[in-house]
Amino acid sequence: MKHIIYQLFIRAFGNKRQTLPGGSYSINGSGKFNDITPELLRSLKEDLSISHIWYTGVIAHASKTDWSAYGIPSAHPSVVKGEAGSPYAITDYYDVAAELAEDIPSRMAEFEALVERTHTAGLRVVIDFVPNHLSRCYHGASAAGALFGAEDDPTQAFCPQNNFYYLPAEELHLPDAALASATAPTAASAAGSAAAADCPCGTAASNCTGNGAAAAAPYREYPAKATGNDCFSAWPSVNDWYDTVKLNYGVDYASGRTYFEPRPRTWGMMLDVLLFWASKGVDGFRCDMAEMVPVQFWHWAIAEVKHKYPQTLFVAEVYNPALYSSYLDYGGFDLPHTLDCGQAFRWEKDEHGNMRGVVSGKQYTLKQDGDILYCSCTEADFNKTLRRYLDFDRDYKTITDNFKTDGNLKMACEEYAGIRILRQEPWEALCSFIISQNNNIPRIKGIISRLCESFGER
Repeated sequence: MKHIIYQLFIRAFGNKRQTLPGGSYSINGSGKFNDITPELLRSLKEDLSISHIWYTGVIAHASKTDWSAYGIPSAHPSVVKGEAGSPYAITDYYDVAAELAEDIPSRMAEFEALVERTHTAGLRVVIDFVPNHLSRCYHGASAAGALFGAEDDPTQAFCPQNNFYYLPAEELHLPDAALASATAPTAASAAGSAAAADCPCGTAASNCTGNGAAAAAPYREYPAKATGNDCFSAWPSVNDWYDTVKLNYGVDYASGRTYFEPRPRTWGMMLDVLLFWASKGVDGFRCDMAEMVPVQFWHWAIAEVKHKYPQTLFVAEVYNPALYSSYLDYGGFDLPHTLDCGQAFRWEKDEHGNMRGVVSGKQYTLKQDGDILYCSCTEADFNKTLRRYLDFDRDYKTITDNFKTDGNLKMACEEYAGIRILRQEPWEALCSFIISQNNNIPRIKGIISRLCESFGER
C-alpha cells in the first residue's frame, strides 16, 4: 500500500481573514483545528486518495503574540522571525500552538478531537518532529517533560550530557535585522500580564516574558549557545537560524568525535517527546532536518517507538543524496523487533534496555546502539553461536527488495524493517510452536519460562 501524504498548514488553511504582510495575530487571525471538519476530511480522502495528513505547525512555537494571560510565556521579539514565527522554533514540545485553538485553555483537547476526526475519516495523522533545534526562548511551560538545559554545565563548550553547545565567556550578538524587528509582543486578549520573572529556560526575564515593557529590553544570552544551523559563533548572521539553538546528541563538532555511550541525555528527552505524541494517536512524524541529527539516534529511537507503536511512520527530511541510504536502511537489523516479534519467547528487556536470553544453553545479554551490537561474549563465541542464530550472513536487503513488487509485502517490509528470521534450535522452535496455539506472546513467554524453571538443567 503506497503512502500518499497531504500537507496541511493549519494556521493558513482555515484562515478566512484577509491577511496583511507583517500583520499581527489580532489583524490576520489564524486557521483553527476545528476548521478541519469531517466533511473536509472525507473530501480529501475521496478526491485525492490520500492515506495521511501532515498537519504542519501543530507543536507550540515562538511568535510575537502575547499569550501570557493563559500562562504561556511569550518569546522575546528579537528572536522571532516574522509576527507568527517559524513553526520550527519550538517553545514547548509537549503543547500545541495556542493560535490554532478556538478555546485556548482547551487547545490540547481540540487537537485530540482533530486526531479522532482524522482517524474516523480513515486517514492517519502525521505531525512535525523537530529534533535538531528549538527556540532560543524554549520555556516548556506545560511542565510535561524535562526542561532542556536545566542540568547543563554552560562552562563547557561541549559535554556529551549537555543539551546545548555553548560559547563560554561570550555573549550572543544578534544580527542588526533581528534587533530592528524587535517590537513588544501583541496581546491576544485584554487581560494583563504578570510581572516579569526569570524564564524556565534560564534566560533573563526580559528575554522570555509576556510583559511588553520587559520584552522591549534588549535580548541577552550569556553564555551564547550555538545556533540551530550548526553556527558555532556568538555572532550569527541574518541568514543563520538565529532564532533557534542547536541540540546536542553527543557529537563533538570541534574534534569530530562522537560520544554515544553512555547515551546522551538529549536522546532520552527526545524519545519521550515522540512517545508523548504517539500516545495522543499521532501515526507518524515528519522528521525535520533529520540529517543534522546522528543516524545512530534514529536507529535507536525509531526502534524504541516502534516497539510500543509498531505502525508508526517516520519520514525524514534529508537533502544530501549521499546520506539517503543511511536513513532509509536504518532497519538493516533491529534487535528489539527481531527478538520480541513472536519468533522466540525466552528474551526479555531489562531496565537498562538490554535484551537478555538463552541460546544453545547459554545466557547472553545483547544491546543495539545504531549500527553497533554489544554482546556479553567473546568475538569467537559470537561468530560460533550468535552470528548464525541472528542470521547475520544473509542478504536481507536483496530479499526484501524482491518482496516490494507486491504492495502488501512492500508495506510490511517498510513498517517492520530490521526483523530477521532467527535460526533457533529445532526442539525449542517446535515446542514454542505447539505452545503458541491460541495464545498471545506474554502468555507464551510465561508458559515457556515455567517449563524451563521446572525441567531445565540449571
